Amino acid sequence: MHILCECEAKTSHSHNPLITQFLVQTLYVCEQREKKFVNREKKERKREEKRKKREKESKKREKREKNRKKREKERKKRKREKKRKKRKREKREKKEKERKRKKKKEKERKKREREKKDRKREKREKERKKKKERKTLTLVVDLLTGHNTLRRHLHVMGLSNDPDCRKRGTEEETSVHILCECEALASLRHQYLRSLFLDPEDIRVLGVGAIWNFMEGTGLL
Repeated sequence: MHILCECEAKTSHSHNPLITQFLVQTLYVCEQREKKFVNREKKERKREEKRKKREKESKKREKREKNRKKREKERKKRKREKKRKKRKREKREKKEKERKRKKKKEKERKKREREKKDRKREKREKERKKKKERKTLTLVVDLLTGHNTLRRHLHVMGLSNDPDCRKRGTEEETSVHILCECEALASLRHQYLRSLFLDPEDIRVLGVGAIWNFMEGTGLL
């Protein structure tokens, strides 16, 4: 700029055309150089601005990428944690189901064993009851037919010397005497057979259980 000022000052004081032309050309060249310099500075500033802008954008992209990777990592971590919890929950549920299944199976097994024991007990009870009924029926039939362990039958078979009644020794100890006539057994007969004394014909309507209970109460069999 100072060159331009000097050229203008010299031009204003000189009247030589050559000098004037030289000065004009010099002025033009100086102006062109100055423009180039200014343009170069502008370009440099622009390049610098662009570079800074690119760096800033690059930093922003790096930051975004870093944040994205961080979010992705956290997302994967949450996903893995979720899967782990899910597997843990499924494993716990599986164990719980297995425990319930075993418990149910054990309960059913115990139930079957209990039912089996109940059936066996019922079967034994029925067999015992049936055996007792058969024994009772046999003894009652023996009592009614006279083939029993009373003294009269034992005397006939030669197994006893005394045929008289063990409760009242005035008469022979026969089935009819015990069931119908013995005065010592009147109260017991009334308790089980609903009568103090019976006729032999009344024995037909008596139940087997009543006759057995009565004879068991006498203690003669």
